[in-house]
Amino acid sequence: MTDCASVLHALKTVRFIISDEKDLHEQVSAALDGSGIEHTREVIIGPRERVDFLIFDGIAVEVKIKGGKLAIFRQLKRYAESDLVKEIILLSSVSMGLPLSINGRPAHFLSLGEQWL
Repeated sequence: MTDCASVLHALKTVRFIISDEKDLHEQVSAALDGSGIEHTREVIIGPRERVDFLIFDGIAVEVKIKGGKLAIFRQLKRYAESDLVKEIILLSSVSMGLPLSINGRPAHFLSLGEQWL
């Protein structure tokens, strides 16, 4: 069983290279694998919704290197409507905040730039 703290730790300990989103997805997957965290990539969680990573205990990880803050939040809000999602992590270079929960699902924000400080 994987808890959100383990996933957050695995992602916080890596300095991701932000060249393009596809390469970043590879790095995130390698970080999760390196911590022994089972995950699936590009999981369909709704009729038109596909989350970047889903940890088998219902932790959704969305990766964003660009985009509007409101559009990103709306996307996370749609993800939080899925029964497959129990908790959400946004890993992003877009500087933004998140409420503590979205649709009753705990929400976490990790800055891609912060790991370089």
